[in-house]
Amino acid sequence: DKRLKQQRNLEDEDIARLSRLLQDIMSEIDSLSLSAAPAVMAGERLPSTTELLDHINSLMAVLETDLGAADMLMATLRRSTAGTPWEAEINAIAEQIDAFDIDKALASLTGLRSKLHVHVSTT
Repeated sequence: DKRLKQQRNLEDEDIARLSRLLQDIMSEIDSLSLSAAPAVMAGERLPSTTELLDHINSLMAVLETDLGAADMLMATLRRSTAGTPWEAEINAIAEQIDAFDIDKALASLTGLRSKLHVHVSTT
């Protein structure tokens, strides 16, 4: 740090140390799992299919206009579907949103909403 402030070149060992630190940071970031949504807490009930539909409809309504609200709704969906048959689809949609593939996320949400409607009508 002092060498840089004094506009002196870094030694090879300094560059190697900085490279290792950067790799450590990158590894730590990579270890953060996108699918590591917290499971339903003890004592917390799983949402009904109707409640999931409400969350999906709310998410679809804000997805193109308010990504902050969409992130909060997506976190709720991920938490509430952990360990359910819908978990994988919700995680895939979350990844689409994270990649800003909003059109694909909306199409996936529409498909999931249709499946949930069928599930409601058969139960």
